[in-house]
Amino acid sequence: MINIQRYLLIGAIAVLAYLLLLEWSQFRTETMAATTSGTPTATVLQPDRAAELIPTAPTTTTQTDDVPTMQVTATTVAPVFSSGQYVDIHTDALDVRINLTGGDIVYAALPLFFTEIDQPDHPFVLLEQSQQRTYIAQSGLIGPQGTDSNQERPLYHSDQSSYRLADGQQQLAVDLHYRTAQGVTITKRFMFERGDYLIHTEYLIDNQSNSAWQAGLFGQIKRDDSPPPAADGAIGMTPYLGGATTQVNEPYKKLKFKQFANDNYQYTMTGGWIAMVQHYFLSAWIPDPSQSNHFSTILTGNGDYLLRFSSPQVTVEPGQQGV
Repeated sequence: MINIQRYLLIGAIAVLAYLLLLEWSQFRTETMAATTSGTPTATVLQPDRAAELIPTAPTTTTQTDDVPTMQVTATTVAPVFSSGQYVDIHTDALDVRINLTGGDIVYAALPLFFTEIDQPDHPFVLLEQSQQRTYIAQSGLIGPQGTDSNQERPLYHSDQSSYRLADGQQQLAVDLHYRTAQGVTITKRFMFERGDYLIHTEYLIDNQSNSAWQAGLFGQIKRDDSPPPAADGAIGMTPYLGGATTQVNEPYKKLKFKQFANDNYQYTMTGGWIAMVQHYFLSAWIPDPSQSNHFSTILTGNGDYLLRFSSPQVTVEPGQQGV
């Protein structure tokens, strides 16, 4: 079975731990040097503001939308299900929880990094959906046969409620399954690797319906403006909390939260990335570097900040699998 977007590398939690003052400065310096020396910038990061899925097709997004929408005829999708069913994944580098409603990553902790240096039993929590903080990684399929909308998300099922990377095992695949009323089987696959903070996410489509299946991928980081854990140890300085992205002529661009409400930021480029930056850590989505991806920022009616990308839709003909 072929994945819906070949070589789709999504750093759902591209967690990079580095010293904020020294390493961040070095990163910017090296990136600028690489750009001026002629290195392609297509694989660098960036966010956007509109939810345009297909560059040639009009799309709309309102400021209250959590999921991008398209101006297309509505199709039958799964009924609305409440949250509360999860899958837990444990590797040497990550502890992750995925909500089966939508397949969103709603928790990610780092076992090798502690909240307090002398408390190894309390790993640093990067992503979470709690009373203290909303900071999650979402993704889905939108378009004519897309499964995700602001009214309903697909309810996946998993063969196990918990997965663990075993000793000596280098990779761990976690598959979530969903079948539409029309007979299309969708597998949302998360790939974990030993010692790695990247999570590779892909969709596998098996179209056994009587008509073509069309949809495209979106991914976004959703966060409120609550301060990050342990943000008060910055030697009198307030650490940056906000978005970051890339553009062809600007390899590193900050997207401050206050800009979300005032600026209609959107950008389309080949490759690209979006990231949420906080004290010492960041998370990022890195879509297919060979495709033209659209990036945007959204401030929702609930006061949440979204960094979003959407990719061109693909078509899977009846009886075919994948692209």
